[in-house]
Amino acid sequence: MHKTLMRASKSDTTDARIVDLLTGVIMPLKRGTSKDTVSKNVKTEMKHGKSQKQAVAIALNQARKSGKKIPKKSDQ
Repeated sequence: MHKTLMRASKSDTTDARIVDLLTGVIMPLKRGTSKDTVSKNVKTEMKHGKSQKQAVAIALNQARKSGKKIPKKSDQ
């Protein structure tokens, strides 16, 4: 892939979005840390055919990327 498309910084997410669009990775997930946003992301993923467990994992990962401090699943 072209070097200029691989560059992405926190302040400029446009480049990262372009790379995602070109590679076909983009999903219509909301950025945010509220329970409402996470819940909407879970519903979106499940609507696209993901299992509930996988949808929750993806939504929580998105919330972590947005800055929410969510602990990893602990073994009990």
